[in-house]
Formats: sequence, structure tokens, C-alpha cells
Amino acid sequence: MPKKYVDRGIVKWGTFDALVGYRPLLDKIKYQRGKKDKPLISEDECEEMNRKLIQAMEKNEEIGIKYYHEGYIRSTFGKVEKAEQEFHRMVISTGEIIEFSNILSIERTK
Repeated sequence: MPKKYVDRGIVKWGTFDALVGYRPLLDKIKYQRGKKDKPLISEDECEEMNRKLIQAMEKNEEIGIKYYHEGYIRSTFGKVEKAEQEFHRMVISTGEIIEFSNILSIERTK
């Protein structure tokens, strides 16, 4: 009579992570491969974002922002605390500092 197959579950995959020191390297490679080039923004889109930003600051409204950071597109939301023209960046209520040149889109939340 043949033996009944017994699955060992997750134990059988343990050997793939057995080589110490390779996990951080593999994670770094995955991170590097996921990076994308910064999307280009047209002049019209730039003007529209500027208009939305000014309106949000005047009315103290919360905005949603998509921005480019170190190869990835990130999203956040909050109120604009201050816009630092001399440093070309803004600070939002979450404490994040976002450079104007990295902003991809601004949406006013309602």
C-alpha cells in the first residue's frame, strides 16, 4: 500500500531564506527595480496646480497631493502650512516637506 502524502506546510520553504545576509540584498534589488522615471508635467498642468494651491491656501482647505520622491509616486493630503518660495517647497499639516518641482497633481478635497 502506498504511503499517504503529508504536506509539511511552510516548513518546506524555510531553506530558501536560509542563507544569512541575502534577504536585505534581495529587498534592495526589488526596491531598485520598482523605481520609475519622473513623469513630465505640461505648462498648463503646472498653472492649474498653482491655481488650486493658491485657492486652497486662501480658503485654508485640505488638498490631496501626488508627488515624486526617490523613484516612486507617493500620495498625501493635508492643509498647506506654508509655502517657502525661496526654497521652492511647501510644508503641509502632516509635517511633510514637498518640493514644488516634484508635485505631479493637486486635488482639492471636499
